[in-house]
Amino acid sequence: MKNFISKLIILPLIVFSSCVFAEKIIINRQPVTLQQQGEIYVVPQDYKVAQDYQYVTINGKQRACFLDKRPDFVNLDVVSINVQTATGVAAATWNCYSLDPTYFEIIQTK
Repeated sequence: MKNFISKLIILPLIVFSSCVFAEKIIINRQPVTLQQQGEIYVVPQDYKVAQDYQYVTINGKQRACFLDKRPDFVNLDVVSINVQTATGVAAATWNCYSLDPTYFEIIQTK
């Protein structure tokens, strides 16, 4: 019984500590401003799509966007938008999250 109670106490502590010490996403680039054209947002012609995330400004608000929905960001405000990254390419859905300092760290670049 004593062993069971100690395991019952330790398990939540382990789960909690892994959540607290999760790594932040470091944002170290300038945001790109997306222009809305009807139902689709368009990137500037010289924009190169990053592999990990997109750092964008949508309607004056900066966000981090991903192709997939991120379950670790379930508590954040998310906006799903259709983005065309090149002329003639079909639009993709980006899931864009608010930049909560719990999950993101912005490092200023020039």
